[in-house]
Order: sequence, then C-alpha cells, then structure tokens
Amino acid sequence: FWNKQVNVVGGTATTQPYSTVTYIRRDILDGILLGVTPHIEDDGDITLNIIPIASKLVGTKEFREGSTVVAEGPILSVKESGTVVRVKDNSTIIIGGLISKDESNTEKKVPLLGDIPVLGNFFKQKSKSQEVRELVIFMRVVKVDRNTPY
Repeated sequence: FWNKQVNVVGGTATTQPYSTVTYIRRDILDGILLGVTPHIEDDGDITLNIIPIASKLVGTKEFREGSTVVAEGPILSVKESGTVVRVKDNSTIIIGGLISKDESNTEKKVPLLGDIPVLGNFFKQKSKSQEVRELVIFMRVVKVDRNTPY
C-alpha cells in the first residue's frame, strides 16, 4: 500500500510556500505472523509471550485527488490474539483460535440464455458456500544449552 507524504517548502518575502506530494510504497502482511518472546526462569521453567496474527487482503481502496486516482490502499481483515504460558522443557503447547468465516456466492449460467429477463432464471444456477477456518498452533519448547553442539 502507499503512504502519502506532503512536504511544505517555505516561501520568501517574494514567493509563496509550496508543497510537494510523494507516495511511499509499504508492504503488507497477507498470511500468518507468529511473535514469540521466551524467558527462562531461575527454576528452569520457560515463560513464553506468544502473539499470533492472521491477516487477509479483502480489497483495495482508491485515493483520489479530484477525479484522478493517485494511489490504492489495501483493506485488510486482521485477527490477533496473545497469551503468556509457563511450561517445562520439552513441553508441547497447543494454541487454538483465530476463527474466520468466509461466505461466497457464485452464479453459473448458459451464455446468452441466462441473460434473458425472467426466462433466463431457468438457465442459471446460484450457489452459496460457507467456509469456517480455525488456526491451531502446535509448538514444542526445547531449551538449548550454549555448550551443547548443534
């Protein structure tokens, strides 16, 4: 997506200030990002701060100056959660959640015949589907000693 940056350049006693507009391209995340911050406690247990983020590009938005399209920006669906867990070495963590539901409508028709008003309905097939997804993360926690060769 694009960020709009406006720089105003000051004028002098004889000239007016003016502005320059530049657009800076930025990247977006379309997928899953997993942030994990570990901490080893004095007793050997491991504390993890886990933040899964799921984002999906659902569309774009046009930015206009007058009638001119100057840039497009993404429309994102972002789901994020966070948890802190304390586990023993060699434990497995299972995190469930970040449920998403997608609906889609499709229409199939016979060319030309499906476009006839009223009568065209006999030559069309409409279907509606629904998909539910849940992100489940399995994570094995293993403490690695500095002196142990890999």
